Amino acid sequence: MPPNHKSKTGEKKNTIFFLFASIHTLLSIEIGLVRFGYIDKRIN
Repeated sequence: MPPNHKSKTGEKKNTIFFLFASIHTLLSIEIGLVRFGYIDKRIN
């Protein structure tokens, strides 16, 4: 019983970390695109 509970907790932490990493990556890409967009507008 204890080993099963332990692995379950680790799985939950891993899922939360993965979701956080995905959101962080998406935000970084969005910010990068916005910056490139502003640069393109200034050049044009």
